Amino acid sequence: YEQSMEEIDSVVADLKSRGATKIVVGGHSIGANAALGYGARRDGLNGILAIAPGHVPGNDDYQLMLDNDYQRAQEMVEAGKGEETADFKDINQKEASDWNLKARVYLSWFDPQGPASMKKNSTALRPGTPLMWVDGVKDFSAKGKYYAFESAPAHPKNAYVVVDGNHGNAPIKGKKEIIAWLKGL
Repeated sequence: YEQSMEEIDSVVADLKSRGATKIVVGGHSIGANAALGYGARRDGLNGILAIAPGHVPGNDDYQLMLDNDYQRAQEMVEAGKGEETADFKDINQKEASDWNLKARVYLSWFDPQGPASMKKNSTALRPGTPLMWVDGVKDFSAKGKYYAFESAPAHPKNAYVVVDGNHGNAPIKGKKEIIAWLKGL
C-alpha cells in the first residue's frame, strides 16, 4: 500500500514541476481507496475524489468472502515470512480470484485495521481537504454515506453523490457532478 502512495507522490511531484498549482487526487474502485489513503497521509491537497470506492478490507462481510486470508498473511509476516509468496483470495464485484503475492504485500492491502481501511483513512483525511464520494445506486460494493464518508473531517465542499449507475459506469454517470465539484474547488 505504501508503495502505491509513493507512486502517487511521483505523479504529484511531476505535475507540480510542470506548473500545477492545485492537486486533486482521485480514483475509481480500488483507486478510490488509494486516493483516500493518500489524502490521509499527505498535506496540501485541494481535494480527494473517490468514485465508486471499492476494496473494503474493514468490512466483515468482505473478509468472510475472502476466508479471512489476511490472517494467514499476518501469521506469515509475524513468523518472518513476509517476503514469501502464497496464493491469497481477492474479490472484485463478486468475482473471486486467487493471487500469488508476497504475504506482506497482501496484508498491506487486506488487513482490516491496516493502511487500506477506508474508515480509518476517511477519519484521518487532512483537515481542509474536501472530499467528493460518488456511489452508484446499482453498485454492489457501495456501502453508503455512513460507511466512511461521514467520518471525514467536515468541509463545506464535501459532497456525497449517488448516481443512477453501477460500479463500472459510475465515473461516466457522475461526470457532470464531478466536473462541477472540481470547478468549485
